[in-house]
Amino acid sequence: AGIGVAHSLRGQHRQATEILALRLVQLRRGCDLDQFLVPSLDGAVPFIEVDGVAMFIRQHLHLHVAAALEAIDDLTLRPGKVFRDCPDCPSMVVVPAGTFWQGADENDPMVLKKETPKRMVTFAEPFAIGVSEVTFDEWEACVADRGCNGYRPDDEGWGRGRRPVINVSWNDAQSYVNWLSDRTNQKYRLPSEAEWEYAAR
Repeated sequence: AGIGVAHSLRGQHRQATEILALRLVQLRRGCDLDQFLVPSLDGAVPFIEVDGVAMFIRQHLHLHVAAALEAIDDLTLRPGKVFRDCPDCPSMVVVPAGTFWQGADENDPMVLKKETPKRMVTFAEPFAIGVSEVTFDEWEACVADRGCNGYRPDDEGWGRGRRPVINVSWNDAQSYVNWLSDRTNQKYRLPSEAEWEYAAR
């Protein structure tokens, strides 16, 4: 089996989205767009541009407000949105908050004992999970950047490229998500069993 990645969207992604929502209200009210700047995430500088959002707005002042709002919406992370934090990063999809029953019905003749009893699992906040398992190409990007402890797993003759990486341990997977976190300044981690099952459904 391959490995997957996830993150909680609590860092800059979420804060930038909340800031955008606040600024959209100002935009709808026709405020001076020269003031359309994003507050610093660390508080050290009064105003900064996050991911080029302020510059993006300035470049599109000539657009109708509705068109500008639509363009800004493309920058927000909402359920179902697919994004990448860097060119070599895996594609992630935003999974909505929600509740589901994890496990199987005890009366199912095909059920395994470890799949029972069923339990209700609730995700109070959205999270992001890899669209697919981590590929050999994505793993190689980590190694090329002096991450993943320089480990190049054997593909057992199955091929590399966009195929899921194999022959990696839990510790190897941890080194990959740590590299992603350092590379992107986001909090990547391995998904929990419940997150994996919820996303798969």
